[in-house]
Amino acid sequence: ILPGASAARFGAFLEVVDTPWDPMRRLLALLPCDEASAARVVKALRLSNAERDRLKAWAAADIALTPDMTPEQSRAAAYRLEHRTFFDRIYTAMAEEGRGVWQSVHDAVDGWGRPSFPLRGQDLVDLGMSGLEIGETLKALEDWWIEQDFQPGRGELLARASSPPPHSR
Repeated sequence: ILPGASAARFGAFLEVVDTPWDPMRRLLALLPCDEASAARVVKALRLSNAERDRLKAWAAADIALTPDMTPEQSRAAAYRLEHRTFFDRIYTAMAEEGRGVWQSVHDAVDGWGRPSFPLRGQDLVDLGMSGLEIGETLKALEDWWIEQDFQPGRGELLARASSPPPHSR
């Protein structure tokens, strides 16, 4: 029923994780973190859509986490992955490699409130943008905002959006 499940990994998970009881996180602790195993478990169990999506997000390899991430990199990963997926990955990594290895990554995000990107498409329409330019500009601005550790405010983002790109000056 649970391909690749490991009782040893689950035991280690129970030793390192001090979070409230979460049945999905306990299921994740049993499994190897890869998309093929997740797909087999989704097929074998009658999971809700939300549980299926959580399992798939946890197993997806699109954003790599490493124990040597800086606090800024940790927050950027948590923002892109969403908090729960980030912590699902961190806690299962702690079970694999030990709490101490991942503690600084955990602590950089623990208690951090995920900020909301301060701009919307309408803000760029108001600046005279249209079509694909809006989506591309929003993406570029959000990437820059994340790289700046979420510090630039709405005014700074709007100023950056209204100035021509460096290569066209």
